[in-house]
Amino acid sequence: MLSVLTQNGAEATFKALEYGAIDFVPKPSSVFQFDPEEIGNILKSKILAYFESKIQIPSQNLLKKAPAYSKVPAGSHLKKSPIQAICIGTSTGGPRALQEVFSRIPADISLPILVVQHMPAGFTKAFATRLNDHAKIKVKEAEDGEPIEPNTGYVAPGDAHLSIQSKGGRKWIALNREAPVNGHRPSIEVLLDSAIEEYKSGIIGVIMTGMGKDGSAAIVRVREIGGSTIAQDEHTSVIYGMNRQAVEMGGVEYIEPVTEIINRIQIILKERGI
Repeated sequence: MLSVLTQNGAEATFKALEYGAIDFVPKPSSVFQFDPEEIGNILKSKILAYFESKIQIPSQNLLKKAPAYSKVPAGSHLKKSPIQAICIGTSTGGPRALQEVFSRIPADISLPILVVQHMPAGFTKAFATRLNDHAKIKVKEAEDGEPIEPNTGYVAPGDAHLSIQSKGGRKWIALNREAPVNGHRPSIEVLLDSAIEEYKSGIIGVIMTGMGKDGSAAIVRVREIGGSTIAQDEHTSVIYGMNRQAVEMGGVEYIEPVTEIINRIQIILKERGI
C-alpha cells in the first residue's frame, strides 16, 4: 500500500494493515520528491521478502534447536533478577501483531513496555494512539527526556533511535538520530542493547514478525546475560525473518503464537517476580 504522510493517510494505512495488507510505503506529498523507480524497488524488496519467507523450509537443525515452548539452558547459570521492563521489536506485519499483543496486556502489568516498530516518521504517533485505543494500559509515542513509568507503553518515533538512561535514581527515555543500525532507525538492536546496559538480566526481550535481522543478535545478548526471550512463531508471522534469525542464533527461550505472547510473559513474571 502507498500512503501519504497525513493523519487521514495514517488512519487509512492502519485500517488496511488491520484488514490484511502486508506493509506500506510512504508516498511523498510533492511530485518533485516522487521517484517511481525508488518506490518500485522498495515495493519489490518487500514483496520478495514476503514470498521468500513463505517458501523457506525450516531446517532440521532449527527444529531441534528451539522447539515451540521449550526452554534452552543458555544463560541459566546466571542469577536472574526480577523483571523491570519489557522490550518488543517488530517490523513487517508488526502493526497488526502489536495490536493483538497490546489488547491482551493486563491493566496492572506494573512494568514499562518499550517498542520499536520499523515505521517511517509521521506514522508512529498515530500508531501509538491506535494501540492506546485497544489497550488497557497507556500507550504513547516516546518523547526525549520523559521518565519511564510502569503500566505504560512507549513506541519509538519514526526516524529516531530509542534508548534508556539513568538519572537521579530513575530511568528516562533518550532519543537520538544517529546513523541507522542494521539499516533501520529506530533500531531494535539499539533498544535492546540499551536495556541490557540499564536493566541487566531484568528484561524480557520479544522479537516478532519482520524482514531482515535487526534485533536478532541483541536478543542473543539478552539471553546470555540472563534475560528472558520470546519470539513470535512462524505460523502467525507475516514474515518469519528477524524472529527466525534470532531462533537460529540460539537467542530464543520461548516461541509463541502472537495470541500467547502475553500469557508467556505473565508466566515469566510469576517465576521471576517484578
